[in-house]
Amino acid sequence: MGYSFLFLPLFIVALVATFEVRLPRFTSPFKLSHFSTPLAFGLMGIGLSLLLSLTIQDFLIGLVAPFQILSIPQLPLPNWLGFILCFLLIDFANYWLHRLSHMIPALWRLHKIHHADKSVSAATNLLHHPGELLFGYLVMLTFFVVLGMPLLVIVSYGLANQIHGTLVHGNINYPTKLNDYFKYIVYMPDVHRIHHSVDMIEGNSNFGQIFPFWDVIFGTHQESAVAPVGQFKMGLSHPEQDIPFSILSLLALPILSGKNSHSEGAVQINALSLHEIND
Repeated sequence: MGYSFLFLPLFIVALVATFEVRLPRFTSPFKLSHFSTPLAFGLMGIGLSLLLSLTIQDFLIGLVAPFQILSIPQLPLPNWLGFILCFLLIDFANYWLHRLSHMIPALWRLHKIHHADKSVSAATNLLHHPGELLFGYLVMLTFFVVLGMPLLVIVSYGLANQIHGTLVHGNINYPTKLNDYFKYIVYMPDVHRIHHSVDMIEGNSNFGQIFPFWDVIFGTHQESAVAPVGQFKMGLSHPEQDIPFSILSLLALPILSGKNSHSEGAVQINALSLHEIND
C-alpha cells in the first residue's frame, strides 16, 4: 500500500491534463503522442525509486548515518516551527541542486532533457533523466540523514512539490493578476515558464522549486520574459532544439550531445544579465 504513493505523480499529471485540454494557456492542442514520452520517463522514475528503496536505501542510510551533525526534531523549537524550518531547508537544498545542474557540465547533460520539451505542460514535470534522478536521490538522502530530517516533513514536502511541480508546468489559462499576488510567495506557471526559454539567459533563472525568494536572495529571479506569451519559445537552444522528442533520443542525449556553450556557465553572469533585461 505504501508503494502506491510512488504513482501519485502520474495521477496528478492526469488530473491537471484534463484542465489543459479544456482551458489551455497556449493554443497548441493536447497531443497524446507528445504526452507519451514524459509518461515513459515518469514510469522509469517510479521504477528507479522502487528499486532503490528495495535494494540499497537502508545500506546508504547506514553508510551516511555516522556523519549526522544534528537532529532537527531535538532542537529547542516548537514542533510547528521545526516543521517549517525543515520544509524551507529542503526547498533551499533543491534550489542549489537545480542551480548546480545548470552550472556543472556533467549535471547539465543529464538535466537538459527536462528542457527539451518545446510545449511545456503538466507532463513535463515527469521529464527527468534516470541519471539525474539517481544523482538527486543520493544528494537529498545524504542531506536528510546528515540533518536528521523528520520523515513527516520529507513526505509532506514531496507531496507538495509533486502537486506544485505539476501545476507550475501546466498549460492552463488562469488570471494573470495571480502572478502579482503570489510572486514572492510561490512560483506561478507564467514565471516558471521563463526557466524553459530557448534563450538561456532567461533559462538560467528561476531555479526555485516551490518558493521564489531563494532566487530573489541570490539574484537569479526573473519576473517576466522578454517575449510576450504568444511569441515565447521554449526548449533547448540551437543546435539541440531539433533533437527528436522521443524516449531513445532523450535517454541518449547526455552521451551524444556536445557541450552547449550558450547554457553551461551562463548562470555566473545571470544576475547582471537579469538586471540589464529588467532595466
